[in-house]
Amino acid sequence: MVKLLQLLPNENKKFKIVKKRNIKKSNRGFYIHDKELLDTYFKTGTHIKYSIDTDTKKLTIIPTDEKTRNTVSKKKYKETEKPIIDLRNKDILNTFSDCDYLELTILEDTITIEGYKNVLEESNLISKVTNKIKNCLNINSCKKIKSKKINQLVLSKKQFIDAVGFENLTLDDTEYINTISLQNNSFTKDLKVKKQIQQNIENDKIALEVLSVFSGSGMLDKGFKDNGFKFIHAIEMNASACESYKYNIGDIVDCVDVTKIDLSKLPKMPIVIGGIPCKKFSLANRVDNINMLENPKHILVEKFIELIELNNRCKIFIIEEVPQILTACKGKFFNEIKKRLSNFKISCGILNSSNFGNAQNRKRAIIVGSKIGKIDLPSGNPHEITTVRQSFKGLNDSIPNQLDFTKPSEKYLERIKYVPQGGNYLNVPESIRSKGRYSNLYRRLSYDELSITICHPRKSKITHPEENRIISVRECARLQGMPDDFIYKGGLDSKQQQVCDGVPYQLSTAIAKVVKKAIELFNNKLQPLLTY
Repeated sequence: MVKLLQLLPNENKKFKIVKKRNIKKSNRGFYIHDKELLDTYFKTGTHIKYSIDTDTKKLTIIPTDEKTRNTVSKKKYKETEKPIIDLRNKDILNTFSDCDYLELTILEDTITIEGYKNVLEESNLISKVTNKIKNCLNINSCKKIKSKKINQLVLSKKQFIDAVGFENLTLDDTEYINTISLQNNSFTKDLKVKKQIQQNIENDKIALEVLSVFSGSGMLDKGFKDNGFKFIHAIEMNASACESYKYNIGDIVDCVDVTKIDLSKLPKMPIVIGGIPCKKFSLANRVDNINMLENPKHILVEKFIELIELNNRCKIFIIEEVPQILTACKGKFFNEIKKRLSNFKISCGILNSSNFGNAQNRKRAIIVGSKIGKIDLPSGNPHEITTVRQSFKGLNDSIPNQLDFTKPSEKYLERIKYVPQGGNYLNVPESIRSKGRYSNLYRRLSYDELSITICHPRKSKITHPEENRIISVRECARLQGMPDDFIYKGGLDSKQQQVCDGVPYQLSTAIAKVVKKAIELFNNKLQPLLTY
């Protein structure tokens, strides 16, 4: 039994099979001049793209708006002209050289040529074929020939663009499929057949190519880069952070405000990651949460969504945020992401970097959207704790950014001498306390425990376990798990802000690994699942 599978078309539009027949090929290539082309999108002068699947012996041709070398030419036909597609390519010839016969299918916006091989039983109807077809038979007339048919998945041009643009084509977890079984010219239809369909048309592998937005100094990107991801372009508006990014990740960052550029002009990458600036989501701004959606400072969430909507190549996006993005304004921000990007499978959760070997109690919301199937977040191990002492091991003044710390003032020295390891402003005599009243103010780190969540060390007066001084930029970086060769540029205040805004290296690495594994599994399974 031969099976042809078609996705149910969008907008209830039915596919029109204009012509289906056997064809011949020559030593030059394929020459298609059927009059049925007049009723398709393959008009004279139209640019076309084609892809060859050597494994399944299939050639697919589609019209495109891109300027390509191949165009539809013309030939005189009665009182008018008819389109001609003339493809001369050695790869095409080599692909179909061992086929016994070919079948041409012309649809409104797709042409496929499929190769078949025969296994003879008691019939000698077909002579042995070498480089070209010598006998062209009607498929249905060969009753005693078992055909190893190369099944097809036919998509409209709109579905092709919606899925992945013109770079490659993949569809997954399709809920509704029309299964058309062809046997003795009778058709049966089974609806609501759930099956994962993956069909490579062009450039079938998902490349580990990334567009980074709200990039900061590149701390989130570092974990991905060290796991084989290639960063093509980045966007960051802080000049000092851009200098750090250039040094640590690469000279690919534009120092611009994402709200003031045309997002459609950004490179279309299959992977997009971003740590959206989060000050207005924090608990410290809970009073403002009532009017979050109306606050212009939250336009960055909207811009990230818009950027993904404009990128028809995007297969995976990753958002890193403070936990409040999932619940702020009764979950409206997160619901907006899910609604607007509903063509992605969404995974989300709050991850603590300490569960991944980081010496810091730092919780972050991670949102992963995927078109290649749901990607589960990494789980980590809460039982293996890295302490501040372990994190500071081997530190010395020769390590970059270690001497970058705020010099202590007299008031600071007077107050901090009362604070033991693990203590805070409450250990300071009330008569000389500062006006601040939050738990991490004047926090002295404890060597044998996790660090608190690192924020701007000067503003919070985060103090070294033994020395009476605010911790250095390098000590902050160590608590963020960053390698010592990751160097922060700019003025001291900017360096302190950059390091506290970033994602711990162990956490970004764990996320990068699960995303990479999902892509590798997807790429390895790109065999059309068309029969069952």
